[in-house]
Amino acid sequence: MVRTAEKAALRILKGNWISSVIFILLCYVGMFFLGNVYMSSVHFGEDGLSASLFSFSTADFIRIIPGSFVNSILVFAIIDYVYGITNEEKRFFRPFLYSFKHPSLLYKGFIVTGVIGLLMYFIGIVGGILILSLMINGPAIFIDYGFVTVLLLFALCVWMFLGLSQAMYILYEQPKVGMFRSIRRSFQLTKGHKRSLMGLFALFILWFMVGFIVVIIGITVSLAFYHVTRVEYFKLLNRQHVWKDQQAEWQDIYNTTK
Repeated sequence: MVRTAEKAALRILKGNWISSVIFILLCYVGMFFLGNVYMSSVHFGEDGLSASLFSFSTADFIRIIPGSFVNSILVFAIIDYVYGITNEEKRFFRPFLYSFKHPSLLYKGFIVTGVIGLLMYFIGIVGGILILSLMINGPAIFIDYGFVTVLLLFALCVWMFLGLSQAMYILYEQPKVGMFRSIRRSFQLTKGHKRSLMGLFALFILWFMVGFIVVIIGITVSLAFYHVTRVEYFKLLNRQHVWKDQQAEWQDIYNTTK
């Protein structure tokens, strides 16, 4: 199923790569600056990077409201854009208005996106704790009741996330459907397919990691290329200037000997 979806996606993106990349990049920039409600847990100071991942203040919870609101609008915009290019409709700005054409989606999407965002946040934190515990203590940690409890909590969060993962698409296709009905329908759709869905997420996490490494390597290579080019450019300029100075000097010598 994942392979079939990938082939369909590549077929749709053929001829639409540039516009799709620009559109989705704009959406993610908006999500990062306007919808990222968890960056307040990360602090940069004189002592370096610090994170208070489990300490939520009232202000943090208040920020979840506009953050989830913005994210839901942008998620619906991405879905509408993809449906548009699938139907060979050239539209770039209209998808941003889709949620406003169906006002009920503003609060439905806000709630669903908020819950999914929190689940992703805790999956990341709990997963990190599990990996660190396993690295420090080794396989013996599996007999620790605390570790097993955290592992079960992680599995529950993943199960809920996978079950909710299709709710936004259902709400897009059926804007008038109730929120709880869309959630129930999402769990029904993913029943028996959570393994392939996990495979899809794992595959693209791998792609993101490869892309990040390629970007880092690309930046490093570009920096080396840039600095070597700057040196060689200076040499050319300097060589031209020296040649002009020599010509001027020879001209002066020639003039004085006449």
